[in-house]
Amino acid sequence: MKIKIVWICISLLMVLSLVVASCGTTTVEEEEEEEEEVVIGEEEEEEKEEVVEKKKEMVKDSLGNMVEKPQYGGTFSTIYSREHSGWDEFYVTPNSFSGYGSIVFKELITGDWSRGPGGTDEFGFNFLFYPNPHWSKGEIAESWEIEMPDTITYNIRKGVRFSFNPELEASRMVGGREITAEDIVYNLRTYYIDEPKSKSYGFALESAPIDVYATDKWTVVVKSLPGHAWLTHRFASMVMKHNAPEVRQKYGDCVDWKRAIGTGPYMLVDDVAGSVSTLAKNPNYWEKDPLIPENQLPYIDTVKMFYITDASTRLAAVRTRKVDRYSGLTWEDKIVLEKSNPELIWSKYAGCVMLTCMRLDKPELPFKDINVRRALMIGINYQEIIDIYYGGWAEIFEYPVSDHPIWEEAYTPLDELGLAPDGFDTKKIYDYNPEEAKRLLAEAGYPNGFKTKIQISPAGADFYSMIAAYWKEIGVDLKIEAMESGALSKITYGKLYDELMQTAWPSDGTAGTFEICRPGCMYNFSLIDDPVITEGYDATSGMVPFYDEWFGKVKELALYQAHKVWYLDALRPYQFVVWYPWLKRYDGELNLTEFEHWGWIQYVWLDQELKKEMGY
Repeated sequence: MKIKIVWICISLLMVLSLVVASCGTTTVEEEEEEEEEVVIGEEEEEEKEEVVEKKKEMVKDSLGNMVEKPQYGGTFSTIYSREHSGWDEFYVTPNSFSGYGSIVFKELITGDWSRGPGGTDEFGFNFLFYPNPHWSKGEIAESWEIEMPDTITYNIRKGVRFSFNPELEASRMVGGREITAEDIVYNLRTYYIDEPKSKSYGFALESAPIDVYATDKWTVVVKSLPGHAWLTHRFASMVMKHNAPEVRQKYGDCVDWKRAIGTGPYMLVDDVAGSVSTLAKNPNYWEKDPLIPENQLPYIDTVKMFYITDASTRLAAVRTRKVDRYSGLTWEDKIVLEKSNPELIWSKYAGCVMLTCMRLDKPELPFKDINVRRALMIGINYQEIIDIYYGGWAEIFEYPVSDHPIWEEAYTPLDELGLAPDGFDTKKIYDYNPEEAKRLLAEAGYPNGFKTKIQISPAGADFYSMIAAYWKEIGVDLKIEAMESGALSKITYGKLYDELMQTAWPSDGTAGTFEICRPGCMYNFSLIDDPVITEGYDATSGMVPFYDEWFGKVKELALYQAHKVWYLDALRPYQFVVWYPWLKRYDGELNLTEFEHWGWIQYVWLDQELKKEMGY
């Protein structure tokens, strides 16, 4: 009860501080400007609420629905929460590069936007996933074929051209030419096979291509290790983005924005380090609107991506209408913005699980004993953390497979976890029971508990302060060491942490679930070495997913992992994406593939008249 009272107070103070921070400014001039905006906003509030859109021109889409006729033009502004590391994928990890690079560069295949909310509404595209073949479509590749166990063939789409900006030397050199099979071969070989210094080299381990070659101008053949064709297909077609090879060959790299020549819907026209990237329509972009086929994409003229690392400043940018859309908001942000900006549209999505990793490779540490791991889970009041730390916006047991419609056949509900091989009822690890936790610790040889240490990022300090308070009640003394993100990343991927460590992992329940437990994988943070997982991973790698056999194997492995308790703190938190009503045809999409976070940008449009009518 004391923990709950204290953390309710802290939670209220956190929300109050966010309200204050979001209204704060850094200079006198900015403060005066924001005060003026607030006054104007109050005077016009009733007027905005009474705004009734005039009748819009309607058209019939390819599904037979009457929809608003999209408008061309306007400037779309958004936020990226980290400064970018340059425009060369060679120097940036794929997950980071997908955050901004996917506007300029494209992949071989993507998710089919027309099957999302703006079309047939079969899938939300609002969480990370390996796309179902039925929801995928060709992008640079027009079609593809997977031949088990080791061959993927891509047929390159004719008429896909690199962007052309006559003001840039690199662009003039490329000349807006068509992309061909040889370009694909060059990029895939450079990033996955030939250059060990590449950030993508070894990223996928045995799932990366082992050979790539062209059989003619429009056909690319990719070879995988035997049995790994599906996962190689994932990396070859949904991760790698394609630049013009002659630019790298001439300049040595493409880090400078002036050398970023891709085939995406937008091209860079300016880039101020640590501030903003400005992008304009790619006049060579090939795609037509899948729902209104006579319309050339994209609709929006200009995209501005602001790099804002401070959370309160990002919140202020949304509040003062400086940006049209932003994702990554917390429930505290939601409270603030719903009050100050009721016109905003919201959509929730699964955030990352804050997993606690432990060194299972050191037999001298307590965590080698499964009863210690169970005790540490049972000693945490997860429902109280959901109520206080997450404001109710989280769910219990969303690792290793998520409760989501596309994973229905692989998901095991909490009440159906059943008994572990030693007879322990696994679902009990989520029931807060300090006395049972003490009993399990005593059974494992720690009747008086033990001392341990966790290394975390500063952002996890409040969360782990709660964990430390719970564990103190069962005799476990947790020392918290907050580290700068760069240092934490070094010990994370180098497996150099001492005992316990915090990491984040997507809570969407994909096949990547098994990568985090597989020996040799860079994501195996708890240093697990288990033959069942190793054999199971190899088996699933040989199955083309989204078929009964594959789902059955995933369910079996996920249940096995749940019994083992190799990671702690399995909660699925929610985050939010928010946008203003003038961003049309947008329904909260986050990404069309796992590594294409901006694949939806060419399909949306701005109602500039509505924006003016609403006083912005």
